[in-house]
Amino acid sequence: MDNLAGSQQQPQNNPPPAASPSSRRLFLRMLGYVFLGLAFLLLFYGAVAYFAWQTGEEDRVAALEENKRETIDRQIELATEDIQNGNFQLALRRLDYVLATEPDNEAALRLSDEADTQLVLLLTPTLTPTALPTADSTPTTTPEPSNQQTRLEFEALEDLIDDQSWLEAVESLESFRQTYPDYRRRDVDEMLYDAYINYGLTLTRSVEIERGVYYLNLAAELGDLSEEVLGEIFWAEQYLEGIVFFGIDWEAYLSYFRPMCEFAPLYQDSCGKLAEGLLAYAEQYSAVQDWCPAEALIREALTTGEVAYNDVESQLTAATEFCLAATPTPEVDLTAAPPLDGSGVITNTFENNSFIPPVGTIEPEP
Repeated sequence: MDNLAGSQQQPQNNPPPAASPSSRRLFLRMLGYVFLGLAFLLLFYGAVAYFAWQTGEEDRVAALEENKRETIDRQIELATEDIQNGNFQLALRRLDYVLATEPDNEAALRLSDEADTQLVLLLTPTLTPTALPTADSTPTTTPEPSNQQTRLEFEALEDLIDDQSWLEAVESLESFRQTYPDYRRRDVDEMLYDAYINYGLTLTRSVEIERGVYYLNLAAELGDLSEEVLGEIFWAEQYLEGIVFFGIDWEAYLSYFRPMCEFAPLYQDSCGKLAEGLLAYAEQYSAVQDWCPAEALIREALTTGEVAYNDVESQLTAATEFCLAATPTPEVDLTAAPPLDGSGVITNTFENNSFIPPVGTIEPEP
């Protein structure tokens, strides 16, 4: 009995029952389902991300293509206006850009041929200018007119000059000199010189800039040009070269209109066109969230005097805030600070600028 009781009190050390094969298979199957579900989710979200990227890329390409199309259409529209205004070289510059992008553009090809033809007609001289006699040359006597009609025609030309009817004066003087090449030739040349100058200046300050330059160059064949007229020709050519970059290359556009606004602010509203280009360029930077250059351009536009702060306040505030948020605060190195005794030298880089404006700047008309 004692042995039996002792054996009953001994602990039992039996091993745990082993998992059945069916339980192991169920666990592996569930684990497989989990991995399969994860793989499906990864594939699904990967496909969604790919299609989203592809859609965004297609939208970006479509936006670029639309912007390109708008730029081409705008340049064709401006070229048409230039041809109507007689600015054939400017039209050809615009059309060269269009044809470089779309060589088969029918409208651009047609307008280019038209501008070429009109430019040849414009630059074909209708007469051979004769230089004005110098002060030390021997004056020649001209015979009196053979009839009363010639004298009356000459007096009518003088009336046109007195009335400042410059276009009619140019046309009448050219015709008179062809009909009576020897009648008071020096007087006729002097009158034609004055008519070329005044008519040319009238045109360069209008939309017919190229025609104005053409007549001023005709005047240069008859006599020396003043510094004012030379300055007018220079700024007219600068304007024609710079305006073609509007909406195409803002850096190039601004490189022309910054000096124009500074040295010839009254010519063709150069400061207004500079401000317009600065704001358009700033908008381009803002579109790609490059805020610091956008802020600098907006502030520069305000300095032109053509932009009111209220007009750009919201854009400037947004650009300033985003620029500050994107710019890390620099650590100040006090050892690199300039001395306080005034010995620090600041270099003026403007004196190294190769741009030298002409002497004849544009003055306001009385």
